[in-house]
This record gives sequence, structure tokens and C-alpha cells, in this order.
Amino acid sequence: MCRTNEAAKGYIQTVQTEGAKAVEALQKKNASSETYKKKQQDDSQKKQETVTRFLCTRCKTQHCVRNCPAFGKKCHRCGKMNHFKICCRVKEVREVKNDEFTAGGSEPTLMVEGVKKYCSGVNSVSKAWYEDVKLCGSVVKMKLDTGAEVNTIPEKLVRQLKCMNKIVRDTKMLLESWGGYKIKPLGFIDLDCTVKGKRHLISFYVCNNNNQPLLGLNACIQLGLVKRVNNLKTLTEENFLDENKDLFVGTGKFGGVHKILLRKNAIPVNRPPRRVPISIKNKLKLTLNDLEQKGIISKVNRPVEWASNLVIVEKPNGSLRICLDPADINKNIEREYCLMPTMEEITAKLKNKVCYTVLDLKDGFYHVQLDDKSQQICTFSSPFGYYQFNRLPFGLKTAPELFQKLNTNNFGDIEGVSVYIDDLLIAGETEEEHDAILNKVIDRARKLNIKFNQSKVQYRKSQVKYLGHLFSKDGMQPDPDRIKSIIQLKEPKNKKDLQKVLGMFNYFRNFLPNLSEITDPLRNLLKNNVIFSWTELHQNIYDQIKNMLTVAPVLTNFDDKKEITIHTDASKSGLGCCLLQEGRPVSFASRSMTTVEQNYAQIEKEFLAMAFAVKKFHNYIYGKQVTICTDHKPLVSIMNKKIADIISPRLQRIKLKLVRYDIKCEYMPGKFLHVADLLSRNYLNDPVEDDESMFEVVHNIHAIVNISENKKVTFQKETQADPVLNKVKEYCLTEWPNKIHDIDDNSKILKFYHSVRNDLTIVDGIILFQKRLLVPPSLRRSMLNLLHESHFGVNKTLSRAKEALYWPNYDKEIITFIKSCKICESNRSSNAKEPLISHPLPGRPFSKIGSDICEYAKNNYLIIFDYYSKWLDVVPIREKNSIELIKQFKKFFANFGIPDLLIADNMPYSSYSFKKFSDEYGFKITTSSPHYPRSNGFAESGVKIAKSLLKKSCELTTGLMSYRSTKIVGVGLSPAELVFNRNIKTKLPVPQRTLEFNTVDPNNVIKKLHTKQQQTKYYYDRTTKAKPNFVNNQNVTVQKGGKWESAKIVNKCNEPRSYIVKDRKGQLLRRNSIHLRDSLNEYVPIINCDDNDDDKFIDVSKQSVSQRQRRTPSRFKDYILY
Repeated sequence: MCRTNEAAKGYIQTVQTEGAKAVEALQKKNASSETYKKKQQDDSQKKQETVTRFLCTRCKTQHCVRNCPAFGKKCHRCGKMNHFKICCRVKEVREVKNDEFTAGGSEPTLMVEGVKKYCSGVNSVSKAWYEDVKLCGSVVKMKLDTGAEVNTIPEKLVRQLKCMNKIVRDTKMLLESWGGYKIKPLGFIDLDCTVKGKRHLISFYVCNNNNQPLLGLNACIQLGLVKRVNNLKTLTEENFLDENKDLFVGTGKFGGVHKILLRKNAIPVNRPPRRVPISIKNKLKLTLNDLEQKGIISKVNRPVEWASNLVIVEKPNGSLRICLDPADINKNIEREYCLMPTMEEITAKLKNKVCYTVLDLKDGFYHVQLDDKSQQICTFSSPFGYYQFNRLPFGLKTAPELFQKLNTNNFGDIEGVSVYIDDLLIAGETEEEHDAILNKVIDRARKLNIKFNQSKVQYRKSQVKYLGHLFSKDGMQPDPDRIKSIIQLKEPKNKKDLQKVLGMFNYFRNFLPNLSEITDPLRNLLKNNVIFSWTELHQNIYDQIKNMLTVAPVLTNFDDKKEITIHTDASKSGLGCCLLQEGRPVSFASRSMTTVEQNYAQIEKEFLAMAFAVKKFHNYIYGKQVTICTDHKPLVSIMNKKIADIISPRLQRIKLKLVRYDIKCEYMPGKFLHVADLLSRNYLNDPVEDDESMFEVVHNIHAIVNISENKKVTFQKETQADPVLNKVKEYCLTEWPNKIHDIDDNSKILKFYHSVRNDLTIVDGIILFQKRLLVPPSLRRSMLNLLHESHFGVNKTLSRAKEALYWPNYDKEIITFIKSCKICESNRSSNAKEPLISHPLPGRPFSKIGSDICEYAKNNYLIIFDYYSKWLDVVPIREKNSIELIKQFKKFFANFGIPDLLIADNMPYSSYSFKKFSDEYGFKITTSSPHYPRSNGFAESGVKIAKSLLKKSCELTTGLMSYRSTKIVGVGLSPAELVFNRNIKTKLPVPQRTLEFNTVDPNNVIKKLHTKQQQTKYYYDRTTKAKPNFVNNQNVTVQKGGKWESAKIVNKCNEPRSYIVKDRKGQLLRRNSIHLRDSLNEYVPIINCDDNDDDKFIDVSKQSVSQRQRRTPSRFKDYILY
């Protein structure tokens, strides 16, 4: 003890001497720094330095007025502003602060227990506690000393940290070590300390030594490094989970990156994004953002080669889980083959073990980081663009081998640990050995950032279930659950049940010796003349055969080297399955359906049986190829579909449970599935909880369709009241006949439901087709009104119906309903263009001409256009009446002859005087439909040319001369050449030969004109739509202005697409078919109408001239006017 005291005194003297020198050095350095700063200050600053300094009670330094460094700073003890912790007046237990000095001038002291270690090695602690702490961005190894009241740090380390804006402040505090020896620190400093992501400002006393930096009790508690324990915890699973809760929270990550290997002939697949319901679109965006922040996925802003469909699963709490549909990737990637441990190898490692713990990886897929190329392969499309998985996505077929390889590398070297894919089995011959091995696993997992699934932990058990077997101190035993379904088979109640039992027994006849002799009393009960009576003899035989099925040679142990086959089946209320290898059973399983599952459609029940089988036999089949046989043929095609291509949400979710397995689905007729069929009907009646993800999200009627409670009750009542839908419900809840001819009722509508039986489900007494309500007949009219209440068109109304409603031929009824809507009918848009009708080409000039009247610059012009030669004549006229037109046509006829056909508008060409003129001169008039100038399109094109000449030419005659001498595109001859067989002379110099007579072949001209005409028709008809002709007395609507009114076809005119119709007022109108539309509503005339003369024909062609009475001016009364 004396030697210890002497060593301590010597150490203290050394520390004090070195501390005095260090303080002196610091003062000199500060002085030189102050000198340099003073030289840089301006005159005003020099004046401030002359102000008297004083010792501040808020920062314990000397400074000028209003220049306190503590101003605006927060105290780390009391939390108040404008003073440092060392000056705080709030006292703390076991700590003396330098706030007030005694009269004797004695210095305050603080206890530093850890100094005793540096004084002498005799009493040093054998096991010190160290922690890595980040100080000012640098990691420093610090000693934890719960016996110390303060924190210390060497002065040399402070200089190495290079903490900016951190100064060592003076202190009069003395540090007292164990034994009562005091140390004078150089000062104290506040440093930022970060431990496990938590950041705090901690005060350290700077000492002039090279010892380890030390954290005292208060700092340890503040940083969460120590906590008070009032009693010792027992080794329970609850304590284990609580102490290691960091291993069960968050997402882990293996070290390194994984590369997905593609096949040499792999072809990239890029799936376009699919629409998602509006109700989850915002939640999907938030989920993607959250995964992106966690580093699970990242946004892609480059062209992509690979893009899979996005699969969205809505959890019961409303949150979303997303993954990609791995079907396309699994077809193109190379499988990584890794040697899996056999059951014999695992059993050998577990010999003489008595204590076991089983750990399962949490979100194992997300533990694997992908390399850049693999991330590009795992890209998926979404409504918000492309994203890629940075971690391994769910469902890749390479996952089992990959997990086996990674977990073997991470934990396989620890003695007493068995690794099988993502399951770890820790076993020890004693509890102490087990705990030591488990601690190694826990430390390794924490170091490698690996997380475990808390719900699957089996902690410190004397017997655990692992890989479908029970392991205990007695060794490996078969799991009783695999034969429980056979042991608890109930005796048959009738001959039909007995037939199914004997069918299952006979399926294993090759492994059951003397089966025929043993079952003879049972088969006698099936005879027609024997009454079914189950006796004790039959029961004993029945029990005997059941026992034979549960032992060798019938029941065999699983061999991972043999092929795996699973038979599944579903009855109306139970599920059954059997795992076989080489025809021998390995394990049986069955269960009853919940009340909710019994309302599933039959296809969903059969699919649920497959999901139940893979879950029950997970330990046998995960990571291996398995063949599942089902008697429901549609499941084979569903298993080959991508998840996004499956319409039913429930089938999508069941398929999502199967994607992690390598499954080959095959169809097998029900007569060969004896075992699964019997187990599905004679099932275990153990209580089964509803799958919340299947019930709350998929089968909650309010989650599928937004329906009020009152409307829901209405649907239930009307569905119950309809006899056909009642029969449909009965078939859905039991089983539909296999063939449509087996339906008892001959109703066509019931046979229609048979064709869609796989898509029908019963939820809350309402029939659903996929995820849509099946509307009873009594409610369909009201649903049609709701669908069309906004008077949308056919496509949008059908789109609304497809989201929520269904009944047979609903699409046809919606189309008929919309076409019958009078509001929509009167407010429809104009008809689409009809295909172009080309006029027959004449064989000579001026045989067929078109005519129209145009107005330009308040002057009227008569336009005459030849169909053959394209000869254009523009004649100024004073009035737009028949007298003026007859006068000008007579002059034109005098020059070029009388045509065979004149095509023109209505007034004044349809006037009585003009018709009389045509009869007198012997030509025919064809007028266009009123309000449809396109029917006289050739003349309209002549009007267009004439107006262009009037606008651009100085003289009309010069423009006409130039036009007539210019070659027609596609014909190669000018109008003058087609009329006169020579060109005309113009102001433009031309070769003499063009003015000479040259006979034109009319057949060649007609051929070229026809080619040009067909070309025009081809381009015009690309945006047209043909419609059928109307018949007499057909109900139609006629377009008047912007509205459509009810009318009736009276007669068809000679002109193409021109009809005489009668409107509701009884007026007869001539209209083109472009202004007519078929109507499903009956024509109802207006009775109280003033103009109700059915024989009166109203020509509605708009008069372009005034209808006022004209009188001859008095100055012309003595003249004859023409």
C-alpha cells in the first residue's frame, strides 16, 4: 500500500509540472495570437481594446462589456440561455462547481476514480470497458468509468482532433483520484460526441498526459451507454428479444454485391406500366418514395431494356407492399446451383444436443445488394416512371441457393450452427454451450447487419420443429402433423363416403400387402342388396389400414434427391393435400375452411388448396422443383400467367404466395386424386384463423366497391329475391356441374353463368364477378341511370361500369340505353364524314358542268366549271335571281353549247323559271342537298379558284386567260387544249408548236382524270365512316343548327344520300344523310302546331337574296327590261 501511495505522489507531481508547462505554453500561444489579431484591427477596434475588462460570471473569462461569448448559448445543465454549464447556479448531486469561493480560497474538487489505473498497475482493473465514440467527426476509443464524476481527455488528443470553434477555457477545478490525490487540469472544452447515431455536447477536462480518454457516469448515461438495472433478468425469450431488439428491427444487408447471371439467348422484356386504381395512387407514390429513401429501390432516368410489371398488395392496415412480377426474369436467368445440406448431414451435427434455438432471416431478399447490371435487370414500370431494385426482389428462383451460399459463408464456420437456406439452427450439448454459440451468432449478425424475424424465433427449447422434423435430446423424430390427417380420419357415414375411402386405400395397393383380403368386409357394404351398417369389425379394419398408411413401407421419409409431387383438392368446406415421392406418401395435410373461405368461388378454393399445400410442405419443397397436380384445369393456365395478367385480385394474392416456389402445375382428373379428394372432404377440424390479407383487403365489400350500407342491403335483398341468382349462389357455395348440360334448370341465363363460374364469388350475400358487383335484374335500370347520370358517351360509361358493375350483356344494354337517351340524342356532335362519292366523268367538254354563285367585294359572280376540261368561266351578275342566271347561261351556251347535265345549288337554280329554262333547252339539273355545300364540291372548288383570281389578279380576264392556258396537274394538258385541241396565246412567249392544232385523245384524258379522282378519294376516305342507308318511315333525328330533333324518313331523293324527312312540326325537309342519324325513340309529332300541313313541302335552302317585294322604278315604266 505504501508503494502504491508513493507511486501515486510521483505521478501527481509529474502531472502538475507538465500541466503548468502546458498552461504556460497555451498562454504564450494565446498571447501571440492576440498580438497578431491586434495588428489586423482598425482604429475603432483599438479603441475598444482600451476599455476596462472584467471577470464575467456567465462565462468565467475576462472580456469587455457586451462581448460575452456565452451570449445566445444554451446551458447544457439547466437548459437556460446566456451562460455556460460551468457557471450554472443549478447544483448537481455528487459534483461541486466553481460558482462561489470560500473565504480561505480553497479550490473545489471532483472525483476521478479512473486515475488509480494510471497510478499503479497493482490495483488496475482486469477487464476494462471501452467504446468507440465519434469526437468532432473522428472515431476515438474511450474508456467507460461509472465511478468517475467527470470526463477527461489528453491535451495531445485535443490538438489532433482539430475541432474548429472549440476553445479550452480556464478552470480552477481540481480532479481528485482514488486515494485522495489531486490533479490540476489545463482547462475544459465542450465537444460533440456521437454514439449509435445520437449526438450530444459533452464537457471534457483537458489533462497533460497520454492516458486513455475517459467518460464518466453522467456522460455514459447521457449517451445511452449504461443504464441502471434493479434486478437480474432470467434467460427467457422475452428478455432475449428485448436485449437484442436491434436485430429484429429494420432491414439488414449482406456484405458485397450479387450478380444475376442471364442465359446466353436471353431476350430483354420491357412491360409497359399498367393503370392503378385512383384510390391507391397517392399511397403508391409515398411507398415508392419510402423505399427509395431506404435504398431498396431507385428511380431510373435512362432508357431501359428490362422492365417487369409492378405487383401491388394492399395490407389490412391500408399500407402497400410492392414487388415485381418475376415471371419474365425467371425465364431468362441461370440458376446458381449450391450444395444443399442433406437431412443426414444435419442429423449428424445435432447428435447429443439438448438445447436448441431457431432463427429465421427477416426480409431475406432485401439483405442481398445487387450490382449495377443486375439492378437494371430488376427494373419495373409504374405510373410514375421506371424504378429498379437495388436489393434482390421477391420471387427470383435463384434465391434459395443464394441464401444457402451467403448464410453458410456468414455462419457456417461457427461450431454448433446448422444452416438451411434462411434458417439457422443453434444447438449445444449443454445450456451454457448453447448460450455461448448463440452469443457468437448474435455478435456476428450484429457485425454483419443481419436481421431476424421475431415471430419465428424458437429460443432455448429442448425440442424444436426444423425442416418438417422434431429435434430433441432423443434425436430426430417425424413430425406428428404429417400423419395427423390420416390418423384422425372419420369413419364413413354412407356408401358414397366408403367408396372414396376405399379409393384412397386402393391408390397405395402396391405398398399394402393383402389389401384385397383385409378390405373384403368393407367392400361387402357397397353391394346393392346390403344395407350400410358400420360395425365394430368395420371400424377395426378401418383403423388397421389407417395405421398401415402411417408407417413404413407405405409412409416414407423425405429424400431431397427424389422428385417431389403434391396432390391438392378442395371440397365445399375443406382442403386436402398429400406430398409424395415415387408414389409413396411423405406427408398428409388437411384443414377446414373458415367461414369466409367457404364463400370463395370454386377456382379460388382450388387455388387456396395449392397455397395451403406449399405452406404446409415449405420445409420440404423450398428451393426445389415440385409438381403440383390439381383436378381444376383453369389453374394450369393461371399458373402460367403473370400476376398482372390475372384479373381476380384474390387469385393475384394467392399467386403471389406461390411465386417464391419452383412449381410446375399439371392437370389430373379427380378420379386419380384419391388421397387429396378424401382429405378435403374428411378434413381436420382444427381452428383456423382468417388470413387478414385475403379477408380485409380483398373480400371486404366496401374495399372492393364504394357502396353505402343501404345500397348494400338492397343488393342483398334483390339478389335473394331473384330465383336465377339464388341458384347461382347455391352452385358457387357448393360446386358447379362440370358440364353445362348437367345443369338442372334449362334457363339460358343460368347456362351463361356457368361459362363464367370461375370468376364468381359470394361476399356478404352479394355475388361478385371478379371484383365487380353482379347486379340483380330489378336493379339494372337504376344502375344504368347512375352510370349515365353525367351523360357521358358509350366508351366512358362502359369504362365506369367495368370498374364496379356486371350482368350478362351489360355492354349491349348500356349502348342501347345511351342511344335512347333523349338528352344525349339532341346534344350529339355532328356526324363523321362519309366516304367520297366521285362523279362519273363525261366523255367530252361541256357535257357536264357545275355552277354556283359567289360574292366578292360586294359584287356577285356566276361561276361555271366544266367537269371534263376544268374550264372556268367567271361572269359578273347584277342580281342573284333566275332571270339574270338564264341571261348569262344563254350567252355561255352560245359559245360552248348546251350541256347534258348541270349540277348546282338550290336557289335560284331550283326556281320554277330556271326549271322551265332547262326543259326548254333540253338539259337536266341536279341540285345539292340544302345546308351541305360539299355535295356540290366541284363547283365549290371553282368558286375557290375564282376568288383567288379576284384577290390576286389586276384584271379578271387576264387571270382567266392564264388559268385556261396552264396545264392541269396529273393530266398534262391545259383547259384550252382540252376544249380547242390547242393552247391559246397569252402574254407569255411560248413555242409555236403549242399553238398549233393537236388532236387530244379523250380516252387518255379520261383515264388520267380517273386516276387523279381515285387518288383524291383514297386520301379523303381515310378519315371517313360509312353508314347504312335510311328506309322509308324510319325514326331518325335531324340536325338543325347545333341541336338534333326527332324526325321521320318520308322518301329518298334521286340525288345520292339525299332524303325527304318530316320534322315534329309536320314540315317536309330535304336533308343529306350527314344531317340525319338513326334514333331508337319513336317519332311523336307536335299536335298543336300552326303549320301542320303534311302535304306542304318546305324548301329550306337559304335564300341568298332578299325576299322583299320588288317594284320597277317609275323611270323605266316606258321600257321593256330584260
